Amino acid sequence: MRHSMVGTVLREERERLGLSQREVAAAVGVDRALISHWERGATPVPHHMACRLVKVLRSDRLRAQVCFECEASSLTMPYLDLVDMHPMTVTSVVIEELMEAADALKTLRLANKRSAAQLSEADVAAMEFAGEQVIDLLAAVQTLLAGWHEWYGFDVDRQAFKGYEKLFARGYATRQEYPAFECVV
Repeated sequence: MRHSMVGTVLREERERLGLSQREVAAAVGVDRALISHWERGATPVPHHMACRLVKVLRSDRLRAQVCFECEASSLTMPYLDLVDMHPMTVTSVVIEELMEAADALKTLRLANKRSAAQLSEADVAAMEFAGEQVIDLLAAVQTLLAGWHEWYGFDVDRQAFKGYEKLFARGYATRQEYPAFECVV
């Protein structure tokens, strides 16, 4: 079993915001000792409480960590905590990953190929490489949006909901109910 980093990120985000364990505990409706247990990793943070913590702390970094550790989603990427978090550096990382993904996608030759049986070994290798580049881009974009939220107060949730609506309006996705501005962890 791997070690959870949710508690560590929770503590770092709480401290970054200048909040005490008692203040966070009161905001999410638990005892202060439970916050301490979660931060030390002595007790795992239940999903419903992770949602409350993300909402109370308005922390996209905590959201990213909770989602990264979720067993249901292998597409959620880690927050790039080892990147120099200067806005221009993070933007450069996104651009670099975007260019690598675009270049890899341009090499795919999948016209008229609609099943795995129609792919050559070269097609499979190119697809695996392109997939890796696209997945790298997800981590960079997630880190950029979290940085914008932290530095500039950018409302990632509001922008995400606008994006959902655009996808529905374009007919790319089936309209469905989603918890408007509630926990979207």
